[in-house]
Amino acid sequence: MICQPDNPVILASLSPRRRELLQDLGLKFSLVPPQIDEKRRKGERILAYVRRIAREKGAEIARAHPDSVVISADTIVIFRKSILGKPRNAKDAIRMLKMLSGNTHVVITAYAVHCRDLAIFWQDDERTKVRFRKLSDQEISAYVRSASALDKAGAYGIQDLHANFVRRIDGCFYNVTGFPLPAFAEKWNSLFSKS
Repeated sequence: MICQPDNPVILASLSPRRRELLQDLGLKFSLVPPQIDEKRRKGERILAYVRRIAREKGAEIARAHPDSVVISADTIVIFRKSILGKPRNAKDAIRMLKMLSGNTHVVITAYAVHCRDLAIFWQDDERTKVRFRKLSDQEISAYVRSASALDKAGAYGIQDLHANFVRRIDGCFYNVTGFPLPAFAEKWNSLFSKS
């Protein structure tokens, strides 16, 4: 279980996976999607980029809701020093999955908690290595046709039952789904425990 603060809690995200994960912990919150520019700045390092986006998502909502505890996050897939975002279309999803086939990539989720009234700000990130088995063209095409690939970074969701692509994970499974629950819950409970 997770501690419920006295202040309202907002998840600054429309990600159905983050919403479900935090609901499964038992946290009560409302959803307020941020409206920020998520473009990477020229020369910005990958880790600095994902941390900045997570921080800016939460800061925008915290300014408008100073009494609320705002949770924000951003997840990226990195393959050979390149960020694989959400695919633009089915052709782009096929391209990404062919790149990941038989290879290892890294998933990083940066997350932040803001509350202006309580003077709380903390940020952290988690990285997980994921190794895909070798995928056939038919498997890739069938997965992309299912439409699951099109709204996920790296063109796949590890939680999809028909995405049995993963041979090995080194790190947190939940991080790959979009939010590192164990690390987040430990820090959150240390902040908001009422005992």
